Amino acid sequence: MNPRKTENVQLENLLSEYFRSRSFFPYGAIRDDKSSIICNQDNTVHQKYSNNDDFTFEFKTFCSMTSLHGFIHIVENKFNRYEKWFWAICLLAIYGLCGVAIYMLIFMFWEMPAIISLDNSVSSVWTLPFPAVTVCSANRARLSVYNYTLADVNNIDPNDKLIRNTMYDVCEKYPPKKNSKFTAEFLDGPSVSKVLKGSIAIPKGLCNLSFTCEEIVKSFYWLRTLETDPCNLWFQETYTSYGLCHSFNMMPMGDLLNGMDEWSLENNHHWKNYESSWHPDTGYSENALVSHLPIRTFGDKDYHSATMQLDFHTNDSNQECAKGLDVFYILIHSPGEWPDKSHPTLLGTVGTLMTTSVKPVVVTTSNYLRNWDPELRSCYFQNEKKLKFFKVYTQKNCLLECRTDLILTHCGCVPFHHFRIKNTPVCGPAKISCWETISHISLSPCNCLPGCNEFSFKISSMNAQFNTLTQESDESVSISSMVLLSVYYQHKNYIGLNRIMTFTFSQFMGNVGGIMGLCLGFSFLSLAEIVYFLTLRPFVNLCNTKRKRKQINPIYILE
Repeated sequence: MNPRKTENVQLENLLSEYFRSRSFFPYGAIRDDKSSIICNQDNTVHQKYSNNDDFTFEFKTFCSMTSLHGFIHIVENKFNRYEKWFWAICLLAIYGLCGVAIYMLIFMFWEMPAIISLDNSVSSVWTLPFPAVTVCSANRARLSVYNYTLADVNNIDPNDKLIRNTMYDVCEKYPPKKNSKFTAEFLDGPSVSKVLKGSIAIPKGLCNLSFTCEEIVKSFYWLRTLETDPCNLWFQETYTSYGLCHSFNMMPMGDLLNGMDEWSLENNHHWKNYESSWHPDTGYSENALVSHLPIRTFGDKDYHSATMQLDFHTNDSNQECAKGLDVFYILIHSPGEWPDKSHPTLLGTVGTLMTTSVKPVVVTTSNYLRNWDPELRSCYFQNEKKLKFFKVYTQKNCLLECRTDLILTHCGCVPFHHFRIKNTPVCGPAKISCWETISHISLSPCNCLPGCNEFSFKISSMNAQFNTLTQESDESVSISSMVLLSVYYQHKNYIGLNRIMTFTFSQFMGNVGGIMGLCLGFSFLSLAEIVYFLTLRPFVNLCNTKRKRKQINPIYILE
């Protein structure tokens, strides 16, 4: 071969590598006919260098250099176009699958940030209040004081009319047609309060018509110790749809309710200044006294029980008002909730022994979820949703308040056992059908989510019939009129439920990284490569181009 020709070929190769290293195209600036040419200034080269060529070159460079799997197969020259199409389809399918998996993970992270799982430790019942036990007698009005079914409807005074309408309300009875002219749609709230407090002289008020706590709770044992004055120490009077009830171990009214002046009972006034040592979110304070409501116990079974002897007063029962049932309604609920029909309820038939074991169902929420929207975590902390009547937020308290507002909106009044603000009329017997209908409609618009830290109880009960033939003649309570109730924890320890984040941020990143690593061989180094080729590399190429335009001089190739 001609030495001069060989030297020219070597020079062509050298120049070709020179322009290639500086991303200058096309290499065809070197003439094939071996005639002398001038590689003009860089603007001549750049005119032949389209944007598409820039992108193609950078894309091929990225595919050949990236640590991501599979990309090199679609640019490698040793593969034909069918093989390249195969690898391109595989990459698209795998990337699509990876994208769907990551989308579902992100959707779960944002839409369902909280899950409820079993706690990883065992807790003692000492950390919980003993359940509140509300006793409601089906004997709502004693027959010896006022028999509203036999009252003279032709000779009735205004007070008797008020009492009659109140009695129809309490007994949830529709008045007979012969009394329809005395049936009211609305009752004056303060007047009803006087009836409820016993301030009406003829006849005596409802607190005297119904049986007092002392008349119903004949004896009470706490931890097998007889309490001498349980009604003043442990019981509070409440109203439910069952009438006048007596609640053991409920939070003091002053800590549970915002204001109760319109309808409160005299017995509850002395609870206003009592403070509870327990809070639904934080639990018991460090300096909590054992005697502060709500009280608690650290054990299970009979020794750590609340046992009460209840007298139904069978001989003084208005069977029409009691609906023919000689029973007590026993409601088991959280001390921070107002008793309601929605709580687990037992029927204590007279002449029986009832042993009731309770199992707490405790749901707590991680503090990491406090910054999340309540709608996303599906619960409220105590400071996030304020109720009108209650200081303590629970789902049942919220629903009770919501139902009250709906009844007031649709019926223009509230039932006697519901909360009401000043000057709110009480529904008379003529409005019973209205508020009963409203009570069954959906309450979803009220957005009563569960409390973030709530607990309820699962109950199981066993009954045994007393033998009335064995009763001693000097016993104060007839066995045929008595219910002996014992309530205790089923176990001294429990495993709670914990509402936690579906993923922490590190877990979320780990899951995303695991999917991308499994499908793509992706890592943070791969991310750095992508960022480099999209940002830094184009900038560097631009700077190099401008710099080398000034450095390139005409080059002559001679044969």
